[in-house]
Amino acid sequence: MPTFIVLVWLVMSLAFGWGGNGKPYSLRFGFICGSGIALVFLATGYVHRYAGFALLFALLSLGIKTKFFERRWR
Repeated sequence: MPTFIVLVWLVMSLAFGWGGNGKPYSLRFGFICGSGIALVFLATGYVHRYAGFALLFALLSLGIKTKFFERRWR
């Protein structure tokens, strides 16, 4: 389980950090999104699946409320 979570964190950090063709690579955005997803997997695997769902919902609502995603995908 820990190896899987580290691999998910690494792949998601690289995937979300890559902006696409012609867009700059954002290390900070990739790290934040990858860490959030890894944290959700940790909560789901080690606490309870409802704790993982609640954490996922909380992180998404925080990102929407602070307009974190809108600044990246303009």
